Amino acid sequence: MDKPTDKCVLDVQIDRETGQLLALHDPRSDLPVVNFAPGAEIQINGRSVATRLQRVSEARGEHITQLTAYLPAAYGAGVALAIRRVISVGGIGSHTGRPDSAHIRYEIRRTPATDVHDLIDYIWPPPLEAPLDVQTVTVLAAPWKSFLPTTRMRALAIGGSGPRQHVSFEDGPLPDMVGHLQGGFRTAFPGQQTLAGAMYYEPADERFVWAIVRRPHTGGRILFSTERQAVEFWYFTRTAVHDELTTPAVSLFWGRGLPLSERILAEQFDLYEEPPAWWFNTVWFWLHPLWQRESGFSAMAEGARILMDNCGVTGFGILLHDIPWSGNDIDVGSPRPHPRLGGADGLRRALDVIRSRGGHTYAWISRHGHRPDSLDFRTSWQIRGIDGRPVRIRNRPDDGVFLDIINPADPSFQQYMMDWIEYYVRQLGITGLFWDSGFQPLPPDFGDKPYLRYPGQTSAAAAAFYERMYRFGKSLSDDFFMWAEGISADIPMNAFAVDMRRHGENGAHQLLYRMAHHGPRRLVWRSAWPHDVGSGFPFIDPFNDVGWDVSRRGYESVAQNPMNQWLCRTARERSFRGAVGVSDGASVWDEYLVACPSIKGPVTVPADLCRSEVLVPVLGGEAVRGKKCSEGVRFTLPRAGAYRME
Repeated sequence: MDKPTDKCVLDVQIDRETGQLLALHDPRSDLPVVNFAPGAEIQINGRSVATRLQRVSEARGEHITQLTAYLPAAYGAGVALAIRRVISVGGIGSHTGRPDSAHIRYEIRRTPATDVHDLIDYIWPPPLEAPLDVQTVTVLAAPWKSFLPTTRMRALAIGGSGPRQHVSFEDGPLPDMVGHLQGGFRTAFPGQQTLAGAMYYEPADERFVWAIVRRPHTGGRILFSTERQAVEFWYFTRTAVHDELTTPAVSLFWGRGLPLSERILAEQFDLYEEPPAWWFNTVWFWLHPLWQRESGFSAMAEGARILMDNCGVTGFGILLHDIPWSGNDIDVGSPRPHPRLGGADGLRRALDVIRSRGGHTYAWISRHGHRPDSLDFRTSWQIRGIDGRPVRIRNRPDDGVFLDIINPADPSFQQYMMDWIEYYVRQLGITGLFWDSGFQPLPPDFGDKPYLRYPGQTSAAAAAFYERMYRFGKSLSDDFFMWAEGISADIPMNAFAVDMRRHGENGAHQLLYRMAHHGPRRLVWRSAWPHDVGSGFPFIDPFNDVGWDVSRRGYESVAQNPMNQWLCRTARERSFRGAVGVSDGASVWDEYLVACPSIKGPVTVPADLCRSEVLVPVLGGEAVRGKKCSEGVRFTLPRAGAYRME
């Protein structure tokens, strides 16, 4: 073993024979980072790899271990591997990131088999080179001694909507949590997980470690259990001698105190960008002419006019794309404006009504799937198995869609989407886009796809797709924005959607309220409540016109809602960028406390945000007196609405 010239700032314990990583400890804060029991650190195709230590090299910000391994395949044949495990410490030298972080990656290179092994005798050394198809590489696979009976975990998939197996904020003891984290939506990455991985902490002293994968170049799964959090990366590729596979890094962030852990979480949204400045004076409503009987773009325009002139709404979502007569739900036949609704000319006239009044719009769009029976569709877009069968979603009676799932790395599909984005923004004047099912994970693509290095890259390609679409949209208009169903730290977006109805201290909304102003940019999300200024993306009540009769009455009624009018009027006068959520559906906005529909009862305003112990309803009613408490001032609200602190 080489004598290190400069030791790593972390204490790195390894097995002297196998080179297995046994422990990381930070002597600067005297915090244990992670500890492992003896066992296989690496698995290939689910098979444990027996390693031998060759050499260790260290610097202040890096610890590199060189290992060798031999995988016997048969009598007289096998595969030799050289493995480098690189541990980089954040904030040291030229390394970016927090100083209380470490990032572990593996470089696995196939080498010529030159050594004599037990499964071969003296007749024909060295062994024959055997084929090696690397399907998966699993790392940090040994049991984690860090997991104690008292250890709790936090796992986040907090965007969009769906059952607990798809969307939830999990916080509790490991045995209670991991059973909910076994399905594809909760393990595959990049995908529905807000962060790929989880945080583990001790409730007594709140020391914690995040173990996550950021911006991976290939897809994979987080293997949650009560014994370990291993990470499985997907490749599905045949290796030749001298070929090398590099895993994405597994990142560890540690510290003490749950507020710090949430600040670290907020910092992970480094690809997120705040929406344009006008956003924070805009209140929204979603128009759904596709989901109304006998509707069209002209009726939609009249509804938008009423909401703008009589209420002050200035932002509108539009569901406008072409669904075939045989389609259902949101079947994408084409992104073109639906001919039945009035086509391009009808939509253009409707958008003129909105733009002439200073409004902004976004269009529903999807990269996830497309009808295979449309003229636009190309079979090269399909994700396929080795038998050629595409990934296809089929209709159910009066429910679901008929779509083939698309590989977003396909160059012709990317160009197809860019052509439509240019048409929307430049020719129609639409401001931005909403991406439906924005972060659903994808399976490996086993079709003949020369643009993929290996099939496992398919899901990771979605992040690069969104980044390209965002850059292109911004090149068309400075006002361009994108938001999506779900919330992921690895995707460039201007806003997210958090629809889950589970609320409370460990609910997604309160977590986001706490994080909104902690990161490098103000986080924005579409909330589960109308009027939620703390989310930075308020809608009037109701959110949309799904299923409405085609008449003026519905829009006129909504436009006359006093709280809708107050919200729109006040947003025109002042930005809500600085609004802060203080409890479920309740936000402080300068001197106002805004309680969303259905929110009443106890609400505590923190001392640093509370301007008075008296609330006066802005729409009339008796004043509400609060009581001081350790957190600030506690008010009991008799009803939802806006209150001025006087």
